[in-house]
Amino acid sequence: IELHVGYCSYAIDPLFHRILRTYQGVMPNVRVKLHDRKVEENVDALLEGRLHLAFIFHAPKPGALRGLRFLPLSHEHHRLAVSPKHRLARRRVVPLEEAACEPFVGLVPQEFPDYHYFIDAVFASIKTKPQIVEERDSVDGIIAAVEAGSGVALAADRFAYVFGRRIKLLRLIPEPKTIDIGLAAPKGPLSPAAETFWQCANKRIQSKKTDSDCDRERCLLIVSLSDQTLIAHRGQAPPVIGRTAVAVVGWRIVPYFSSAQARSRLISRTPACDVFVKDSQDLG
Repeated sequence: IELHVGYCSYAIDPLFHRILRTYQGVMPNVRVKLHDRKVEENVDALLEGRLHLAFIFHAPKPGALRGLRFLPLSHEHHRLAVSPKHRLARRRVVPLEEAACEPFVGLVPQEFPDYHYFIDAVFASIKTKPQIVEERDSVDGIIAAVEAGSGVALAADRFAYVFGRRIKLLRLIPEPKTIDIGLAAPKGPLSPAAETFWQCANKRIQSKKTDSDCDRERCLLIVSLSDQTLIAHRGQAPPVIGRTAVAVVGWRIVPYFSSAQARSRLISRTPACDVFVKDSQDLG
C-alpha cells in the first residue's frame, strides 16, 4: 500500500517529521511517498486525487480550502525580511506604513499567486501599498535578492532558521494575522491508510498542547550571566548569549531580569525536574 503525501519545504510544520514517525510505527506496511511541490500544486493534486494528503498553509484568498478538510498544526507570523546591512536592520519592529515604502522583492505571480494574496492581506489596513520592483521564481531567489540589498520581502518566522544570518527578520506592527500551517485532505471519506495518518496528526497536536501546558507550569533553571538572569524552559536548544554559550542541551533560554536575590547562587534542587531552581518568591 502506498500513501502519497505532498509538502512544501518552506511550508512544513515542526510536527511534520514526528507525525511521519508516529504513522510509520502504527502502519509499518504502508509506504509513504513524499512529494515536494509548491503549495498551489499540492492543493490541485489533492482536488484531482493525485495526493491523499498534503502539508500546506492556508492562503488568505476566497475558496482557498474549498473541497478540502484542514487540520491546523501551527501558526506563523508575517515578518519583514531585510539585508543585515539594511538601514532598518538594527530595529526589532517596523510599522506597516514604513515597510510599505520600501522596494519589495516578490515571487512571480503566475507561478506563486498565493504569495501575493498574503502581501495584499498584510497591507490591507493601510493606504500605502508596497511596490514590487523585482520578481524571482523561488524563495531562494528572494532571499538572495534581499541579501544583496535589492529590496525587502515578506517572510515568515521559520525563515530565520532556514536562512540564518543571511537575512534579518523584523516584526511588523500592527501585527498582521498569522499564517495557518496544517494538514489538508479531500473532503469526504478517506482511505483507511489516509484516515490513520490524519488521526496520527490529530494526536500529535493534542500531545503538543499537553507539553506546552506542562512547560508553563514549572520554572526549571536559572543561569546567571553578569547582570542578566536567564530562565530555561523546555523547548529548542539554547542560543549563544553574547560570547557565552549556555550549555544546556535541549532547553530554550529566554531573557529574564530579576532582583539581586534571584541572581545569587542557586539554593534548591527539584529532583522531579533534575535541575536547579530558585524559590518562587525570588522569581517575582
